[in-house]
Amino acid sequence: MKKRVLSLLLCCIFVVTLLMGCSSKGTGNTNTPGSEGNKDNGSNGKGEKVTLEWETTATSEKIPVYQELIDKFTKETGIKVELVTPGNDYETVMKTRMASGDLPDIWETHGWSVARYSEYLMPLNDQKWFSRIDESILPVISDKEDNIYCLPLTIGVNTISYNKDVFKAAGVDASAIRTWKDFDDACAKIKASGVTPIFLGNKDSSTIAQLCEDIPPAFLTTQSVEDNQKEALKNGKFDFAKYWTPISEMVDSWMQKGYFNKDVLTSDNDAGCQALAKGECGMIFGGGNNILFARTYNPDANLGYLACPGVNEDDVSFISMGEGTCVGMWKDTTYPEESKKFLEYLSQVENCEKVATSSGDIPGLKDVKNEDAYITQAFREAQTMYKGDIEYVPLFDREYLPSGMWDDLGVGMTKLIMEPGKAVKDSVDYLQDAYNNKMIK
Repeated sequence: MKKRVLSLLLCCIFVVTLLMGCSSKGTGNTNTPGSEGNKDNGSNGKGEKVTLEWETTATSEKIPVYQELIDKFTKETGIKVELVTPGNDYETVMKTRMASGDLPDIWETHGWSVARYSEYLMPLNDQKWFSRIDESILPVISDKEDNIYCLPLTIGVNTISYNKDVFKAAGVDASAIRTWKDFDDACAKIKASGVTPIFLGNKDSSTIAQLCEDIPPAFLTTQSVEDNQKEALKNGKFDFAKYWTPISEMVDSWMQKGYFNKDVLTSDNDAGCQALAKGECGMIFGGGNNILFARTYNPDANLGYLACPGVNEDDVSFISMGEGTCVGMWKDTTYPEESKKFLEYLSQVENCEKVATSSGDIPGLKDVKNEDAYITQAFREAQTMYKGDIEYVPLFDREYLPSGMWDDLGVGMTKLIMEPGKAVKDSVDYLQDAYNNKMIK
């Protein structure tokens, strides 16, 4: 009797368990990866709520834009994103985190997606937005195997910005400037018209360092240079006396000819943008967003970009390109699918446009326009003006010089401004010593 009761009890338990299992399958809330159960509820396949960490270099106007995008993403997907903003300590924080092996899910690569971060980042060639990347930035963000490790929301362009009306009044054809000799001739015409050819706001010495983004490639590293110095620069064997002297001599000659503004040592880059906008100078060197800043002083300013010239007539013209706002994802993130979903969200035209507008940079995706479309149009116009005969090169200091040499470039080149006609050797020797010391470190 006891055995019959026990058997009956076990059967009841079995039936109840079976019914519970069937009921569970019928609810559709199993939260398996890719199922409707975890769609848009912010949980991963284990039913856990997901919070991604996004580390950014942003310190000002970008942060509210990023937070707005994050809030919308969370509302749509349920996936939370924590925005971390170390400010000026960004590089120090990231180096510490790389050493500890504890990295954020998403971070801005600030020019170093390949050289510094590629071993920590997930290759992203298989993402839907890959085919939308502007071809001008691809060489800069690709490794030797053509892998990319970041979503380029914006492009950092470094070249020569010019005032079209000043050029026209001086009789200068921008499209005809294909060598540095042509550039010198243009400066002479602009000066003769009563306008300063080049504004250099060198109050903190960083502006003159911009010349070292836009001149050296023509002498040292573009595809036109026969005695190419790419490898020598990278392996610590570069001879400044032999190869940099012509660069310093050219800048020194501009100073002696009066091509720069007289207050070069006391003015700043903002003053240069104002002068460009008002037609008080013909050109300024530096970031492509100088045009955007200039037009805040004169919205009607007629401005454009010049590609940097070569040394010889048959040499290619070039534009220095760098990462603007570019984000990659940690290859060992706990949440790879959620991280990819966030990158996909940022790549959407409306969202990428907001980022580009907030930074004043050129969008890195072909189908995106900055709300202030002027700079995008200026860039496309420059590409057309050179009819495809243009090389896109990486930012010189980031690609070929040891880390921390930017300030040295400013100090070394400032010597030419302080002692025109007398400081070429001193300038070159200073740069050689700085290069040697930092290569040892």
